[in-house]
Amino acid sequence: MDILESFWKHVDKRGPMDCWNWIGAIDKDGYGRFRQKSAHRISYIIAHGSIGVDNYGYSLMIAHHCGNKKCVNPNHLCATTSEGISQINMKKDYLGLKLKDIIDITNQGLLKKGINKLPK
Repeated sequence: MDILESFWKHVDKRGPMDCWNWIGAIDKDGYGRFRQKSAHRISYIIAHGSIGVDNYGYSLMIAHHCGNKKCVNPNHLCATTSEGISQINMKKDYLGLKLKDIIDITNQGLLKKGINKLPK
């Protein structure tokens, strides 16, 4: 078995826009590990050839748009700086709070009207 086969053997591959969860070793921070490397970084390299560097020559970081640390779907990954990751996380947190607030407000309003679920 070659290295790519060995890598993909540890991935629960789903549809192209779904999370592909790493089912191999997981580090203490919740990220997949393959041969002492981060699985999501390897996935990004397989898909894009390289990660690249920032203006100071440091390797870029790989961010998860989905927020799932176990995800290795290249469609969910992007190369960015630490500032870029902070912006991605801030937007996710901001949108998450806003969506939660909207859902709570909507559910409360519907419950007051005697409706027990959101319309589909």
